[in-house]
Amino acid sequence: TKINFTMRGGEVTAAYPVHKSPSSIVTMVDAGIRYTKHEFDNTVTISGPVINGQTNNNFSQDWTDAILGVIVNVPLAPQWAWSTRLNAGFGGSDRAVFVSTGATWKFHKNWSTGATAKYMDVKYEHGNMGDSDWYLYDARETSIGINILYNW
Repeated sequence: TKINFTMRGGEVTAAYPVHKSPSSIVTMVDAGIRYTKHEFDNTVTISGPVINGQTNNNFSQDWTDAILGVIVNVPLAPQWAWSTRLNAGFGGSDRAVFVSTGATWKFHKNWSTGATAKYMDVKYEHGNMGDSDWYLYDARETSIGINILYNW
């Protein structure tokens, strides 16, 4: 048995500052879209004295969610901040919740980089159990990452 699962996607968001505290903590509203695509390739090979054969099952599923959330930036130093982001996706998935937190360094007027920890809880279902094209993705994902951002 050989199983390949590939997940691809992208996200475009814009944030608008809605509050700045006296200590320079900035709260922003975040909105945009998130696209996700899953590709699945399953090959089963049976070799034996009675049965020999191979079967393939290839398919893909994709969805797009509108996302809405909040970002809170806490300044740590003149060019450093701690940023926490929370958003929820709706429209294509049954549930999509995203949380990230980490440090950001603004090394140029419009450029920044950072390291973040991320958590995502996603549920997507296509069709109904028992259907030949039923697909269920229900996962809680954690990761760490680095980013480079251009800030308008």
